[in-house]
Amino acid sequence: MAQRSPRRWSTRFGRWMSEFGVRRLATELKLRNQPTSAKAIHEWIAGRTAPTLGRAIVISEISGGSIRPEDIRQHGEQLRD
Repeated sequence: MAQRSPRRWSTRFGRWMSEFGVRRLATELKLRNQPTSAKAIHEWIAGRTAPTLGRAIVISEISGGSIRPEDIRQHGEQLRD
């Protein structure tokens, strides 16, 4: 099993994802008519891709405001810095 990159989990989005979980987010997105694969969510966490703005807004709603769409966008930028 690959080792977790600590940097991925140090951003606001990364910390939230670490607590919330990939499967749980995939389930919550599906319930909100935003089906997303676990693989796609892992790509977001790795900073290789990012969700659309609409999906990022839904994720923010799922988080109860703990993260904002900007936090999700900045996650990838912070990993590339």
